Amino acid sequence: MTFGENVALYQQYLTGTYGYILCLNTAPNIRKVKSIQVLNLTTISDVVDQPSEVNALMQMPLDPLAPDIAYSLQSGTVFIFFNTTKYPYTSDTQFLLMAHRYPTEITSLDSKLDIVQEDLELFITLSIAVAAELQGKLIPQRVLDKIEYLESTIKLEN
Repeated sequence: MTFGENVALYQQYLTGTYGYILCLNTAPNIRKVKSIQVLNLTTISDVVDQPSEVNALMQMPLDPLAPDIAYSLQSGTVFIFFNTTKYPYTSDTQFLLMAHRYPTEITSLDSKLDIVQEDLELFITLSIAVAAELQGKLIPQRVLDKIEYLESTIKLEN
């Protein structure tokens, strides 16, 4: 079973005495990183779900007190720090990046719908509203109320 991506598949962006940084260009896909976890043979890291400041992260390869792993997301680029003591730059080290992504845009009639499961009900309800408008009918109040409710839950999540 595969855990994640092998660090050796990526070029080191920055190296130092105590660690190295990988640079992953994720633009325009990644919207927000949820967490990162690293595995090296049998050593698995804790889940890191808080980003570091990019300036602090860039100093970590030279810091003997640096954490085992850290990350920062800046303008579509994810920087990941690995402490070489626990997670050397070898094919045995793998990382798992969990993130929210931007949906794939619809550019033609052949494009596939890219809707997250949580937003599917809103999509269907909005489709009903548009269909009513296109037929010259009034949108039922219960449909408008449902749209307002579903949109407010999405806004609360962000």
